[in-house]
Amino acid sequence: MKKVITAYHGSEEFIRNLLSGEKLKRKSFDPLALPGDLGTGTYFFIDNPMLAYDFVDKFERGRRINVIECVIEVEEDEILDFNQDEASDMFFQLREQAIEHAKKKFPNLKGNRDSIDGIIIDLLVKSILEMDKKVIKMVVKDTYTPTLNYSYMKGKRHFFGSNFANGTELCLRDVNLVKKGVHFNGI
Repeated sequence: MKKVITAYHGSEEFIRNLLSGEKLKRKSFDPLALPGDLGTGTYFFIDNPMLAYDFVDKFERGRRINVIECVIEVEEDEILDFNQDEASDMFFQLREQAIEHAKKKFPNLKGNRDSIDGIIIDLLVKSILEMDKKVIKMVVKDTYTPTLNYSYMKGKRHFFGSNFANGTELCLRDVNLVKKGVHFNGI
């Protein structure tokens, strides 16, 4: 059964390509680069355009930030939802094996939570494909994203982390699932 999701993204290149009508191309990801929190893919925020803005603001301070509202269509069985117990259980079962894999693939890994979670998720997606012959096209999880409510310490921005989610993030592994995108002007 198809699920339709409205989500928000703040990358200038992605927005330019989507709004120009160009066919979206899967971004080629560096196999030696560490994946993001939810694995390899293009990141969106569900139901909260301000989090997309805040996320980009961390990296693009001082530049004009655009947010795009996208309609994404995906089959429900192509979603790996870590807000569900079954997916979280699979994650924890694979964790130790993934840590050993990560040490070999990324010898300079410093133990960053974000990096190891993404590595585990990428391995989990691969094992689901191998064992169940099922392709995962989207990963979803409630996460915490630093917002504009940061403080300045010694003249530099400091983002405070939290263990409590402030939004739902999705990692889209297949950008062709984006069916429509429009500039979001509500920020």
